[in-house]
Amino acid sequence: MPDSQAGGPMKGVSLDAIEQSGGGIKFGSIVKISVEAVARTDKDATALSDVVRFVAGMVQLNRDKQGPDQMAALLDSMELKTDSRTVTLGFSVPQEQLEKMIQSGHGPAKKAAPRARPTTI
Repeated sequence: MPDSQAGGPMKGVSLDAIEQSGGGIKFGSIVKISVEAVARTDKDATALSDVVRFVAGMVQLNRDKQGPDQMAALLDSMELKTDSRTVTLGFSVPQEQLEKMIQSGHGPAKKAAPRARPTTI
C-alpha cells in the first residue's frame, strides 16, 4: 500500500512510514480501544491521520446500509490526534454494542466439508 498511481488522500501514504505501533483494549461496561503509531516524519503522521479521517468519513456516509451502520456508530466515538510523529486513535463503545458487532461479523461457524481421502491403486 499504496498504489504508486493512487491519488487523493491515499497519495504518498504507505504503511512503511510507520516505525512503531501498539494498542490496547480496556474491558468494562464501556470498552475502550486505543491504537498508537509512530511515523517516520511529521508529514507521514499527518498523511496517516488524513487517510484515517477519509476512510471514517466514507464509512459514515454509508451508515444507512447494513454493515457500515455498526462501524459508523463506533466511529462516532473516534478520537484522532496527531502530535509530531505520533498518531493516536481511540474508540469507546458499550460492551453490548461491541458484542453485537462481533457476532454479526462472524455469524455461526460453518463446518468444512470433509476432505476426500486419496485412493491408492
